[in-house]
Amino acid sequence: MALKPAGVVSYLEAGPPLMFAALGLIIATAVGLFRMHRFEGRGARVVRIATLIAAASWLIAVLGVVVTAVFFQGDSSLVYVLAVFPGLLVGMPSFAVAGAGLMWSRVLPAWSGALVVLTSLLLFGFNAEDDRILFVIPFGLTWMVLGGLLLSAARHHPTQDGTPVRTQHA
Repeated sequence: MALKPAGVVSYLEAGPPLMFAALGLIIATAVGLFRMHRFEGRGARVVRIATLIAAASWLIAVLGVVVTAVFFQGDSSLVYVLAVFPGLLVGMPSFAVAGAGLMWSRVLPAWSGALVVLTSLLLFGFNAEDDRILFVIPFGLTWMVLGGLLLSAARHHPTQDGTPVRTQHA
């Protein structure tokens, strides 16, 4: 409790803005993966479909949380059952499949896909009620690394029209 930011009564007040920021960045990185894998080839179609499903399902989960907070003062079990939990549960294996496609396509280093698979599967043990909330940290760090790899690939390998070149990593 001594590590709380000044002025925050509980982590429940600081948690939602940080969660929305993190989920927004993860969804944006998934859209980046979708755009980067517009080429045909090994695993590219798998990555495109899986990232689109994962980003859409997590967006539905975020919208469910927003609807619950705005219209039901944070207390609607029906919205959580119909939108939030299914969105998160569909997103986790979709991200794992996208990681497998990353390993297969070799557009980014294979280890990045392996990290996405492992940390996505680790999320199935996540629980916000106890210490298992820490399972989110490796997932977030993986997506930070993945976003950095995407930015690096886009900066170092542009084509004449500005689109990234498909790079093969060993």
